[in-house]
Amino acid sequence: MSAPLSLLIDTPLNPGEHVLAYGHDGEFYLPLGAVRNEQVGGARKARLDVQRLPLPTSLGSRDVVGSVRIYLQKVAGQPMGIPYTYPALTLAQPGAGNAVQYEGGLAAIRQRVAAAKRLTLFVHGLTGDSRGMVASSVHYLPPDEPVLALDFESINTSVQDTAKALKQRLEEIGLPPGHDKALRVVGHSLGGVVVRWLIEQEGGDKLFQKAILLGAPNAGTPWSTIQQYATVGLGLLLNTMTAAAWPLRALSFLLAAFEKVDVTLDQLQGGSDLLKSLSASRDPHTPYTVVAGSTALKKSMEKPDEKARLGKFLTRLGYGGANLVAFFGQPNDIAVSVASALAVNPARDPAPGLVTLPCDHMTFFDSSASLELLAKELQ
Repeated sequence: MSAPLSLLIDTPLNPGEHVLAYGHDGEFYLPLGAVRNEQVGGARKARLDVQRLPLPTSLGSRDVVGSVRIYLQKVAGQPMGIPYTYPALTLAQPGAGNAVQYEGGLAAIRQRVAAAKRLTLFVHGLTGDSRGMVASSVHYLPPDEPVLALDFESINTSVQDTAKALKQRLEEIGLPPGHDKALRVVGHSLGGVVVRWLIEQEGGDKLFQKAILLGAPNAGTPWSTIQQYATVGLGLLLNTMTAAAWPLRALSFLLAAFEKVDVTLDQLQGGSDLLKSLSASRDPHTPYTVVAGSTALKKSMEKPDEKARLGKFLTRLGYGGANLVAFFGQPNDIAVSVASALAVNPARDPAPGLVTLPCDHMTFFDSSASLELLAKELQ
């Protein structure tokens, strides 16, 4: 889609930085587009391509651009700080705050794995990297327990390819199928689907002692594109319709995701071939704890006038179709409905533990309820 408005910014973005571009039309704050660096006459600058220019609510204005205030807010990214190629399986050490140190050397990882009796692996979701997951582990894992983190390209790489690569990486560090370690895996969102595919389709049932799936779209997600998800998610945040403030790292990734090819999200649509295959999987006899988030929207949004406001907001963004309206009419975490997250066959042996928590898709590793659950499941 061609941009209706393009603005040049003299100061270029630094590596790992994104810019939040949003406007106010007199009623709602609306995400406008993406900012990227480019060369202009030998100089490096940043350009904002406004893909959505909201009309002002006050009719009669001839100057649409002048009537819509455009805000730019710089958001710092959080790169891992080590050179690596995707997918990367590393040792991760949480520190003070959200600081995380990564060790990618194969020899060092193999040595630590060989000496360990119990390990925990984190597999991130569509929006972000493993940093937030690892940082949260200080609340529920012993400080001497090795933590493994898989960081992978989550937009344009298929679930199957990521799952196969994870299996290969685990074998390379000394964790082949049938190993004698107590390896637990925590998969968030897309990461939960990757974990399921590995366990149920690639022989990963002989790898893990337990799997914890947080907000995994087991029966699909209503979002058809990354841009749609990012736009609505950011808009809900800007207009304080969400129950909790989303972490900066998640917001930063959402900004960077605009206009990228989203092969993976296609696989997460309800009724996709991938989800059908998972639904028909044989029983892996691996203990699952399946967690859904609810209360993504503020309780006030349940009132009729606020529901009408939400519908108006979605329409203003151009996403007011029946699909999203129906989605927000049921318990959900903004990205996944509770029903979808809990859609794992309850007849398995052992039966999966099904849990619904008061958090949204971006706060599984920040909310007290979720941290308490992880402490219980990973003790």
